[in-house]
Amino acid sequence: MKNWFLLSIVVAILSYGLGSSVVDANQPNNNSFDTPAEVTGYGWSPNIGWVSFQGANYGVAIRPNGNIDGFAWSPNVGWIRFGGLNPGCPTGSCRAVIDFNTNRLSGWARALNSGDGWDGWISLSADNHGGSTYGVNAQSSGKLGGYAWGSDVIGWFNFADVSVNTPCAPVSSCTADLESVESTDMWCRTTVTDCATGQSCVPATASCVSGINVLEVEPTIVRSGDSVTITWDTVPGMFSSCRVEGRGEGWNGLSNSSGVSSSPLGNNTSRYQLICTDAVSGSESVVEQVDVRVLPTIREI
Repeated sequence: MKNWFLLSIVVAILSYGLGSSVVDANQPNNNSFDTPAEVTGYGWSPNIGWVSFQGANYGVAIRPNGNIDGFAWSPNVGWIRFGGLNPGCPTGSCRAVIDFNTNRLSGWARALNSGDGWDGWISLSADNHGGSTYGVNAQSSGKLGGYAWGSDVIGWFNFADVSVNTPCAPVSSCTADLESVESTDMWCRTTVTDCATGQSCVPATASCVSGINVLEVEPTIVRSGDSVTITWDTVPGMFSSCRVEGRGEGWNGLSNSSGVSSSPLGNNTSRYQLICTDAVSGSESVVEQVDVRVLPTIREI
């Protein structure tokens, strides 16, 4: 009996290494990364002590489709399995999974050395019981947080010292037109969020802010040889200096925090940019820009 149990563990670990998994139609596929994200660190239960999520011949991983599978190890209760579990969990879906939209875990894990009235099931979310009092979730820092519930033997299972080697580092930047924020999350998914009316994206902070800068060019449609009036202003203290650069003939902009200037235009579309130096970091970036369309001059024959 003991040899059969050890053999089943070896077979299960080999299956984990081959990456077999079942995709739930309700879990959206994530094609932004293709290498399993390893789970590392230690969970803690006051009843059974530390639980290791990665070792020389075992580990737990998050698959690109959201499935969580593999083995954690407790010196006191043995192997704890995620994924690949037969039906029979107390409620809901037995499969451990993460929702990439909410970063919440759901489903179950199980201590395989259960028996004598203990079923070994560990609930990863209170959703299993129709509530919201506990659960495990992934944070943008790569740490897991929250609690699972292991009933009589394991009790509360703290994930605060468990981490995920996420495939991407969260990062945000402004789009080229400075009207939106482009963000990539820890699962390598990119989203673009438009700034509200009256706001613009500031590259120094990659955020939409209103009232920090104003660049106006009037009119925005002219004929060749006409002039435009350029006005700009910024909130004191946000930038150490600002200037406007453009393609007006004989005009190279003014290095002032605010100003008014007039510029004759040639035949090409002209772009005027408000360029500022961040007062804290000293980095220079374009914080707003306006395009002026120059119509060709029509001559009578």
